[in-house]
Amino acid sequence: MFTALNILGLSIGLSACIVISGVVYYEFSFDRKLPDRENIYRVVSDFVYEGRESLNGGVTKPLPEAIRAQVAGIKRVVPVFVQHLNTAEVSGGDQTKKIEEPEDIVSTDNTYFSMVPYHWIAGNSRAALSKPDAVVLTQSRAKEYFPGVDLLSLIGKTILYNDTLKKEVSGVVKDLEGPTSFTGKEFFAIPLKTYSATEWATTNGDNKLYIQLNPHTDRGIVSDRINRILKNKWNVFKDEPFWRTTKVSNRLIAFDDLHFTPDISEGVHKASREVMYGLILIGVFLLLLASINYINLSTAQIWQRTREFGVRKTLGSGRLRLIGHVLTETFLITLLALCLSFLFSKLIFFALKNIIPEGAEQYLDPGSISLFIAAVLILVPLIAGSYPAYLITRVNPLRIIRNHMLLPRSSSLGLRKGLIIFQFCVAQIFIVCTFIAASQIRYLMKKDPGFNREAVLLVEVPWKLRWKEQYKSKQFSLINELRNVQGITDVSLGDPPLTDGYSSSLFSYTDSRGKKAEGQLYRKVADTSYLNLYKIQLIAGRNLIPADTAKEMLINETAVKHFGFKSAEDAVGKMLDDGGKKLTIAGVVKDFHSQSFYNNIVPVSILMEKQDLATFNIKLSTEETGNWQTTIESIRKKWSQFYPSHYFDYKFYDQHLESIYKQERNISLLINLACIISVVISCLGLFGLAALTAFQRTKEIGIRKVMGATTIEVVQMLSKDFMKLVLIAIALGSPVAWYVTNKWLEGFAYRVPVQLWVFCAAAATAITIASLTVSSQAIRAARARPVDSLRNE
Repeated sequence: MFTALNILGLSIGLSACIVISGVVYYEFSFDRKLPDRENIYRVVSDFVYEGRESLNGGVTKPLPEAIRAQVAGIKRVVPVFVQHLNTAEVSGGDQTKKIEEPEDIVSTDNTYFSMVPYHWIAGNSRAALSKPDAVVLTQSRAKEYFPGVDLLSLIGKTILYNDTLKKEVSGVVKDLEGPTSFTGKEFFAIPLKTYSATEWATTNGDNKLYIQLNPHTDRGIVSDRINRILKNKWNVFKDEPFWRTTKVSNRLIAFDDLHFTPDISEGVHKASREVMYGLILIGVFLLLLASINYINLSTAQIWQRTREFGVRKTLGSGRLRLIGHVLTETFLITLLALCLSFLFSKLIFFALKNIIPEGAEQYLDPGSISLFIAAVLILVPLIAGSYPAYLITRVNPLRIIRNHMLLPRSSSLGLRKGLIIFQFCVAQIFIVCTFIAASQIRYLMKKDPGFNREAVLLVEVPWKLRWKEQYKSKQFSLINELRNVQGITDVSLGDPPLTDGYSSSLFSYTDSRGKKAEGQLYRKVADTSYLNLYKIQLIAGRNLIPADTAKEMLINETAVKHFGFKSAEDAVGKMLDDGGKKLTIAGVVKDFHSQSFYNNIVPVSILMEKQDLATFNIKLSTEETGNWQTTIESIRKKWSQFYPSHYFDYKFYDQHLESIYKQERNISLLINLACIISVVISCLGLFGLAALTAFQRTKEIGIRKVMGATTIEVVQMLSKDFMKLVLIAIALGSPVAWYVTNKWLEGFAYRVPVQLWVFCAAAATAITIASLTVSSQAIRAARARPVDSLRNE
């Protein structure tokens, strides 16, 4: 039984470590084959307004050429501009293949292929993008566009984009191997052009820029020179409101850090270095807990194997041979547990497939984590087997032959109690973190955001149709049709109230005394049904009047305070200046959350911009929930009448909200899993110590039974010492748990308080689990016949 528990405990701990090592190895493997990566940097834009910093992964389009001309010490300047196209059309013989919304298309130049190590199947890196109508394809994209065609024969083939843009294939490259940040599959040549002054003031996250420095070039000097170029160009706009209130600069991010910049949102998978280090720490703790568990179970078993080891010493086994025997046993058990852990890790990957990054599972094979396997097979036997091996060497064969069992000294028992305290201390930390994380997630999902989101469907008009002439007004015709669908209580066109993105503009207000107040207003576009659908309270003034362009606006209470109005009523009728355009405040609405609960409520404006109304907000009847699917099917049919070429894609507002807090839910799930593993491993260790204690006190229990002690009294006697250990662990772990959870919650502007009941509940959970674990051994010892334990006295 003890061997089985040892294997189970180690395999559980090792499986968690294997999954963690696979994820961590995957995240740290991005672009590892990129040559000279230590000299490559990404140029990003840094905006600071009212003390709030915002990073944008893009730059102004004219910047690459300016750097080439004016900044020394740079080996390569590599622009990579993302392209968004509607169609790609490929003709071959009598057949024409049309691809809707092709992805992963970028514009660049030949320096890109000099920096990134592609293997060329056709064409070459020096001349592939020398012509303005050239396009280079990756092997996977070439096979998608030209199935069954020899890749070497693709040079000169044409592809028609957006029905008018003709490109000629000038090269085919192999797809990059391994995880990479370079996701382009079609490469256009950047056209030569002269940029206007206004294009220096436009920053787009799709316009990425890499620079490769010469060896020994000072990064700080290059950064200063780039910002000097930008400052000279931006001086033209220094009197405009945005540039007067916003500090803008460019920053160089080392390529090794680029994958670990989740605060730069650009539609590619990224990771947090802090989260990775946290996972590594969790893995180390779980492996340490598994090793401690092995020590406790092994030492519990040793005292029942003293006769075996006494005979071995009598037959001539020396100290080193006994130690080698124990370490070999530990090695074999570790090897067996490691084999079993690979099976468990597959199950964990399957269970967590929605939160583990795609591609990480390929790093689970023994070849990818061979270093981890070698470390486990060396370190775990040494850590877990050394102490049991030491105890074995203390066996006295003479005492064994005389029928005296070698019982553990109080010092060795004290060490094992210390290990149990450590195990339950870690378990207590995880239990508290589990409770706090669950409470915060529940709070995020249940807290009143200031509007009614119940039974609201969100449907977006496809972006590529919004500006096509034949689709420009179809959403307004469709919304009239939807109002007649049974099961729909209201419909509105407008931005969802709470989103993970935002648009803002600098507004100003000048009072009658000439005093001027400025501030950013976060913009929401909406129609006249918006307030009623979401039950956003209008506290002063009136609702918006239908209009094609914005002439008036609604603001929230925070905006009233921001611009210094005496009250909501005082703000009504006043005019705000939006870069020269005057907008009248028609009304004031009650504050609602427009961003995640990481942020405080910000000043918000609601405007009527007809051309930007592209999201349907559909309120379903809450009295007919059983008919929702019928209603949704009716909406789908209406949709197909107006947008026949595009799939009807919808989500409930609650699903939209869950996607905003996806990272927090994933963290909570990982903490839950770590908590379960740590508790299971800790209980296995406690089980071993309970078995050892019961064995050590066998004769004492027999005497107490003879003297009239009941089973309950014996169980209480054995259990109380273990409860003391658990209570000490709770006392030591609770302050650490309080610190960790408070640091995590500090990131939220709105959060649950860390209350005493959480620690009490966590303590009660730990005590209950420990009691159930110990009671099995205690009851077994208490129910044993006294005559068996006293036979040899």
